[in-house]
Amino acid sequence: MSDFTDYQDGDLYFLPLGGSGEYGANLNLYQYNGQWLMVDLGVAFAGEEMAGVELLVPDPTYIERQRHRLTGLIITHAHEDHIGGVAHLWKRLRCPIYITRFAAAFLHAHLQEHDDDEKPDIRIIEPGTWFDLGPFACRLVGITHSTPESCMVEIVTPAGRVVHTGDWKLDKDPLVGDAYDAALYNEIGNNGVLACISESTNATVPGSSLS
Repeated sequence: MSDFTDYQDGDLYFLPLGGSGEYGANLNLYQYNGQWLMVDLGVAFAGEEMAGVELLVPDPTYIERQRHRLTGLIITHAHEDHIGGVAHLWKRLRCPIYITRFAAAFLHAHLQEHDDDEKPDIRIIEPGTWFDLGPFACRLVGITHSTPESCMVEIVTPAGRVVHTGDWKLDKDPLVGDAYDAALYNEIGNNGVLACISESTNATVPGSSLS
C-alpha cells in the first residue's frame, strides 16, 4: 500500500482497514492533506473454523507508521465490533479518543481488564457538539441502534462533507435511546453530502426488524 505522500492535497480519501464487506473488526480512516482521522476500532469473533482463536483484530500497521499524522479516533457506539479493539491496539496508535459518556464507561471497563499502566487520552463528546481534529470538523449525531448513545459522525473538510453512520436503523419508537431526528438529518442532507459511508447489520435482508 502506498505511503501518504502519494495522495493529492485537496482531495479527501476513505480507507477502510477492517469491517468493510465483513462483520466486525471495524477500522475506518479518512485522509485530507496528509492528516488522518480514524472512526471506530473494533474486534470480530472467530468462528469454528479457527479453533483456539477467540478474537480477531484489524491490522493497523499502515496507520501505525503514520501515527504522528493521526489526529484522533472517534467511536460511534459501544458494541465490540466498533470499540473492542481499542484495548488491544491503542498503544500502537497513541492518539486521543473521542467518545460519548456511555461508550467511555464501557471502554474504561475494557481497559481495566488489560491493566496497562499507560491509559489513553479519552475525551468525552456530547452528541450535537462540533469539535475539530486537524482539518476535520466533526460532530456526533444521535442515531437509533440497540445500545445507548449510538451516533453517526458528520465530517466536514474543505473537500466536502461526509456522513459515517456506524450501525443504525430508522425507528420512531425505539426501546433504547432517542428516536431519529428527521429534521436534523434533512438539515445535514440539505447542506450537501459528498458521501455517506454506511453499514447496518442485516440491511440486505428483506423486511423490517423489531424495535
